[in-house]
Amino acid sequence: MDNFFNLWHILDIVLKLILAVLCGGLVGLIKGGNNNAIGFSSLILASFTSALFVLIFSKMNLILNVSFNIFEISTITIIIGFAIIGGSIIIGQKASLQSIIDALTIWAVAGMGAAIGMGIFIVGIVAGILMSILLNIIHRVFLTNIE
Repeated sequence: MDNFFNLWHILDIVLKLILAVLCGGLVGLIKGGNNNAIGFSSLILASFTSALFVLIFSKMNLILNVSFNIFEISTITIIIGFAIIGGSIIIGQKASLQSIIDALTIWAVAGMGAAIGMGIFIVGIVAGILMSILLNIIHRVFLTNIE
């Protein structure tokens, strides 16, 4: 229990959550600028929530001395939660190409947040940059002709 309240552990948690917010915001700037149903705040929250779930499950081992596979439980939680959200987006937008891209974007950002929560910073940061570039290309090439 003493390890959990160590200043370095708290700083680690805070920095991971801040990085998840920044990377989600980076993707959100591109996605939100294209007048979509999901945007800046949605993607920040998706990234933050995924990082938070990973951190909660990983720190439960320290607090409760419970042994379970952190990655399996956090992955299942993230996949089920964001699959429901993605399905709601697709149904709400009448199964358009844009709705599918929105659902996939929120799911990808959730994965990015999970990577950051697990401490795989390079993967999370590179994923955020690549998603921003890809979303910009997809919007310019594919979606401007449909709208």
